[in-house]
Amino acid sequence: MEVKSEIFREYDYSSVSITNGNVISKYRFNMPTIERDEKPLEYDNENDLVVQRKRNEIIEIEHKKSSKLSEVGLQLWRGAFLLNDFILSTQHLFNDKIVLELGSGVGITSIVASIVAKKVLCTDINIAGILDLIKRNLKLNSHYQRTKNNIEVHELDFFAEKWSDQLELAIKDVDICLAADVIYENDITNGLIKSILKLFNKSKKLKEMYMALEKRYVFTDKVLAPMYECFIRMFSQQTAGILKISECPTDFPQYFEYDRCKELVLFRITKI
Repeated sequence: MEVKSEIFREYDYSSVSITNGNVISKYRFNMPTIERDEKPLEYDNENDLVVQRKRNEIIEIEHKKSSKLSEVGLQLWRGAFLLNDFILSTQHLFNDKIVLELGSGVGITSIVASIVAKKVLCTDINIAGILDLIKRNLKLNSHYQRTKNNIEVHELDFFAEKWSDQLELAIKDVDICLAADVIYENDITNGLIKSILKLFNKSKKLKEMYMALEKRYVFTDKVLAPMYECFIRMFSQQTAGILKISECPTDFPQYFEYDRCKELVLFRITKI
């Protein structure tokens, strides 16, 4: 079964087909003032404050127009945009931090995180060429990185008995974990929860995780998804006494173009 993200029914992202069968789309957003870029207040000749304006920017992303359910990470979904807005709205949480993203897909959230974070570990399972796709998207948007090459790409398989030594070493210094649009199937959900527990256990510094998702039946137009309910139930059962999960307000500013529908939710996960 082929599935297709609904975001392209809502906005024109100026998608252009390329030779490998993928498309490159342009995702417009308003870049807020970045905390590290703040300058002393400036005044004009009439002694009026010169106001910092939001900059209109574009992130270009190569992705699939549609995919099999097992390869939905090759597309973009609304949860990633919600998480992107959260990062830009709460820069103080990410400034000078080492961030790890689970199930990065096409890499857009890792790109946004790299604008403010000290370092980003962009991870996903290496199927259907997804890690190479991420690397191409990082190259397309390298000008957004806070410092040169502050994003690393690693394979992280939710079902692997052992992760690579390089990833295991990098995990030890992770401050914050992120994930978006990773809840869509029971086994994946179970593997995700086990990986979250593993990350909190392995990192000496990891204190919180933020995860965005949309309540839905699996990739249909209906809402109030059993996958959402399944995740909450499984998370509570498997992490009892270790982690706690709470829903965050989503009234922070919107910088990206997408429909911030009421079914979009953002979770904060912390140690007990």
